[in-house]
Formats: sequence, structure tokens, C-alpha cells
Amino acid sequence: MSKSNKIENEDFELIAAASSSITTDEIMEREEYHIVLRNNYILTERLARLENRQRKSESTATDWIIDIESRIRNLESRNEEVNNEKKQLSINVDILSEIGQLQNNWNQYGADKFKQELIFKCLKIINHTDLRFQPEIFPTAQQSIQFEYEPDDNHYLELEIFEDRIKLYCRVYSEIRKNSNLTTDETIKEINEFQSRFA
Repeated sequence: MSKSNKIENEDFELIAAASSSITTDEIMEREEYHIVLRNNYILTERLARLENRQRKSESTATDWIIDIESRIRNLESRNEEVNNEKKQLSINVDILSEIGQLQNNWNQYGADKFKQELIFKCLKIINHTDLRFQPEIFPTAQQSIQFEYEPDDNHYLELEIFEDRIKLYCRVYSEIRKNSNLTTDETIKEINEFQSRFA
């Protein structure tokens, strides 16, 4: 091989090696660039999922807080209702106690005094665990004690408690309903349903 041919071959080999080296670097740079892009995409996806999870967690926490606050308000309201019921029950116990102490001719028209059995029957009704609403209580001259509920002018419930029976008179607007022989359980049910609907 001539000297000139040898130089040309060496130059060609150097050029080929240089070309090969540049191509490899470019490929490596491109691969690294894609790896960075892929990692950035993965990181962005993870951040988005974390933010979404955080929003859900915050939303759930907010819902819990609202629910707890609502329950507290309901409990406070219920406690107020219970306290009012206790006060009214105490008042009604005192009223029945006073009625039980009335003597003959208590109304100045010859009415008889009330039997203790009737007083105890009324006490059992107002102190019944299922009774949710305390009545207004009045004595009558017919040896009976009257329970009244009147949430407004259009709704009126009257229960006349005798020693051996309970009479009902109910008026809703112009519609009147009567019953002359209720049991204690039926009486309590009538009271609760009436007050729940109209009070």
C-alpha cells in the first residue's frame, strides 16, 4: 500500500470514529432528555393525584365538621326541648297534686272531690316514657280531668280522663272527630300524632 493510500485510510478511520462518537452522544442526550420528560410527567401525575387526594380529604373533613356541628345543634335543640318538657312535667305534677287536694264543692257548684285513683291515672299518662308532649290540665265538674292541646285556632285536641275511660274530641279546621273509649296507649298515640302534625 502506498503512503498516500495509508494516510487516506487513517483519515477515513478518524472521520468515521468522530462521526460515530457524535452520533452516540446525540443519542445519549436524546435518551436522557426523554427520561427527564418521562420523570417530569410521572412527577406531575403524582402531584396531581396527591392534590386530588388532599382536596377529597379536605372535603371529607369539611363534611365531617358540618355533620358534627349539625349534630351538636340538634343535641342542643333536643336538650332544650327535654328541659322544657321536664319543666312542663313538673308543673303538671304540681297541678294534679293540687287537683287531688280539692274538697267537695270545690267549684262552689256542688262538684265532688277527685278520687286518688283518677289522679294516679293522669300521673301515669303524663309521666309515660312514650309521651312526647305535655298537656294543659284542668279539672271538670264531671269527676274527670281534662288534657288540652291547642297549637292554634284551627287545631284543638281534648282528652277527658275518667277513672274508667278516656274520651277524645279532636277538631282540625271544621272537621271534628270523637272517641268515647280510648286506652292509655291509644291516648298517648293520639297526642303524639296530633302535636307532631300541627304543633
